Amino acid sequence: MDTQRRHALGRLDGLGTEALQRPVLPSGWSCLGLVHHLDLGVERFWLRAVITGDPSVIEALDDIDDAWQVAPDVPHTEVLDRYRAEVDLANAAVAATAVDTVRARGIRPVIAERGQPHGSGLGVFRWGVERAIPWPHGFRRLRVRWERRDDIHEAFLSLATCLITHRRVQRHC
Repeated sequence: MDTQRRHALGRLDGLGTEALQRPVLPSGWSCLGLVHHLDLGVERFWLRAVITGDPSVIEALDDIDDAWQVAPDVPHTEVLDRYRAEVDLANAAVAATAVDTVRARGIRPVIAERGQPHGSGLGVFRWGVERAIPWPHGFRRLRVRWERRDDIHEAFLSLATCLITHRRVQRHC
């Protein structure tokens, strides 16, 4: 998880306050909103509240109004620093929580490790899905996103999906 955390923060490194707060979706979601969501929704909720069952963290979740939006008067450095602090707290909480405690709470941890069966029995299906992810990149128009408009890019993606499906069906019929 540390790799994904570093990647998320690394993508935002060097962006100014305006770029971090600018909405990138019609819902008003911003890059700073994503970090805020990772802070509250992933690190605090899933890792500290659900996995560890910390009652003080669970009670504090009621005070959260919106896990996606950051108030305009909140400085971006505060949001980023709060996320880094929450990562440290989550790492410490998960490290201090025994697997038996998690199992006793009814949570079955399934961690996929390299060279081992998936454990949940979904390994075969995961492979089928994961191998299909790069198929659209076989279409030159989709390798690099040239379209500025989302609807045109989505149309090409839909067309590629239809062609892939048609080829797969032809092979089996």
